[in-house]
Amino acid sequence: MIYFIMPVTTASLNNQTVNVPQHFTDILQPNGATWTSLPFGLDNGCIVSVSDAATIAQLQSQSDTYSFPTDLTAVLQDSDVTSAVTFLQNLNVPTDQITTGQTFAQVLTAIAQIFLAAQAIAGVTGSAIFTTGVTLDSAVSDSGASTLAPALQASLGAGAGASLGAGSLAGAGAGNSGNAQPVQPAPSSNGPFDFSQIDGTATISDTLTALAQQYTSTIIIGNQPIQAIGEIMGIVLTQLASDNFQYANISPLPSPPWFKETTYGLQVASELCEASTLGGGGQFEVYTGQQLPANQYVSATVATWSAFGYLYLYCRSAGSFLYNYELMVSGYPGYEYSEYIVYAYYGSGTAIMSGYVTLNVGDVWTLVCIGSTISVLQNGTVVNSVTDTTFSSGIYAALGISPPSASLSNLQVSNFSIGSATSGATVSGNCGISGATISWTGTSSGSVISGAGGAYTTSALSNGSYTITPSKTGYTFSPASAAETVSGSNITGVNFTASAVAAVWSQPDDRDYAIFPNNEITVQGTEQYTIPAHPSHTTPVDSRKAKPVDSRKAANIPENSRNNPAGHE
Repeated sequence: MIYFIMPVTTASLNNQTVNVPQHFTDILQPNGATWTSLPFGLDNGCIVSVSDAATIAQLQSQSDTYSFPTDLTAVLQDSDVTSAVTFLQNLNVPTDQITTGQTFAQVLTAIAQIFLAAQAIAGVTGSAIFTTGVTLDSAVSDSGASTLAPALQASLGAGAGASLGAGSLAGAGAGNSGNAQPVQPAPSSNGPFDFSQIDGTATISDTLTALAQQYTSTIIIGNQPIQAIGEIMGIVLTQLASDNFQYANISPLPSPPWFKETTYGLQVASELCEASTLGGGGQFEVYTGQQLPANQYVSATVATWSAFGYLYLYCRSAGSFLYNYELMVSGYPGYEYSEYIVYAYYGSGTAIMSGYVTLNVGDVWTLVCIGSTISVLQNGTVVNSVTDTTFSSGIYAALGISPPSASLSNLQVSNFSIGSATSGATVSGNCGISGATISWTGTSSGSVISGAGGAYTTSALSNGSYTITPSKTGYTFSPASAAETVSGSNITGVNFTASAVAAVWSQPDDRDYAIFPNNEITVQGTEQYTIPAHPSHTTPVDSRKAKPVDSRKAANIPENSRNNPAGHE
């Protein structure tokens, strides 16, 4: 997993113009890469996490993209500070917090906090901060954040803020009635930002920096933790049951294993799962064919999503939607305010985390409960995680869909899976060269590609014994491999030294040309070939006293009518 910072641009998706990362259309989308982004509010910048090796290599070669190293614990040198500050200032990102001696994790965290503060501001104002002519040194009153100056603070409500840039959606608080149309983002009641600190006369740089420091919760962009603000272990999922809906059209879903919770439930049409009615809000069914341990996950794959709708996943359910954890993903691909919200439902829903996301057809959304840690994954990447103790157990998982108003087939699911979840750990280090393949075998197997300088981090590994082996054409490594035992904690410092392999030249052909390629002989009726010996590989020296004189008659050349030259009879 590598983090990048890049500008944003616009692209046409589903006949709408939306903001996307700079290299969405030329790299991310063509590669079909798994990626997660955190935008700089509505301004020109975003953090993007990418795990695909080919995509990483392409992005690292772009002059308009800043790349973090794989090893976020590495310390910035003077040249690193200069490079980062120069790039970020071009995007109007405050850089006072970037100094020599910090780790890259601390820098990434500080930037992410600033981006979240900008999201909160944009969620209230509905506009970018850096309007025409506005810079970091401009006063807030000159920017798109001017409406948050103290003069208007009373009308907003003291202390109002927005958590992770999450917007409010009409009807979003009720999981089974979330079919309302989206509205412009508004302050969240549990946001971490106190806008009363915004002074219209202060510079934008100082204001964003001050707001950013208020955000102390864990930030995870992708599945690699930002160590500076709290580490979350990797997640290992073990599937116990699934349904790929490859059967004839049916409404509701077959019972068993499904149990219809609402009046209409879900249905299968053309081997895809969808809501079975346009009325009645969201439709839900509990999967009762497999009881789950307390540490569990539920996952669904999006097959079609072409209009505004809601996808719901439920963990730790006792069989009722009044008592469980609910993940609600709303919007559609290309919609700027698509978001996720996780609720703890204990009779009524309480939001425990939320955020904006970029939705794509083919997304795999997962809700995971491990102890008191509740996590949301998009395509195997942890996009957020919180601690909540509302529910410690619940043996069932469930699926829900609130259909778009246009057509049931505008939101369909191709796969549903559930199983157990455990905390894993990573092995990290440096192999001495970028672009090397770091493989592991043992309790499980897999590989990653080393990043800049040779830094690498494996994906989450369950407890067990592993052999870590680096490889790259043209290089040898010392040691050749390393044996490691994972027992619940990350392992760091598994390093290797890379050495370029010396050039190898082919053996000179010193066979006697007179019998080239080799003498053919017959030994007891079998054809064999002899390899003539040569005393030396040294080029022969012309030791003749005098070279022959060409005595051919010009009139007869090229005929061979030479006379013996004088003195050579």
